[in-house]
Amino acid sequence: ETLRYEIQKQEGSKVTVRRSCNLQTAPIEGKNIKLQLATAGTFEFDTEKGLITLYESKGKLSIQQDNVSIDLPLQVNFKLLSDEERQQIEQKKQDQIAAAKQQGIDPYELLTVEAERAERAFDRLALRIEHTVLESDFDAGFHG
Repeated sequence: ETLRYEIQKQEGSKVTVRRSCNLQTAPIEGKNIKLQLATAGTFEFDTEKGLITLYESKGKLSIQQDNVSIDLPLQVNFKLLSDEERQQIEQKKQDQIAAAKQQGIDPYELLTVEAERAERAFDRLALRIEHTVLESDFDAGFHG
């Protein structure tokens, strides 16, 4: 395994760090399987708040067995919301609750419907891959 961190810049309390990662499985006796995870990206760390405020990373998970190779692209991005952004979201939620009450609708029923709708959307995105590599009954463990 290889993990690298490099400070790219520092402005006040914000430090931008480049991160790269390369992990792969050790050979498994009797099996011709190889898993490799490679990612690279940057994150911004706020030393005053003691937390990551921005993270962007891309990479791929490669699975190889015999003559079959599967590459799954990965992308992770997030940003810590500012106080103003959090207040706007909270205000929008309060406005929606008030509008629901005016129409005689229980706002918590709306939240349940919205959660179920999000869950169904996520279910539709689920990968339906059938392959022995993905169904293996062994502990792959990442080692160098």
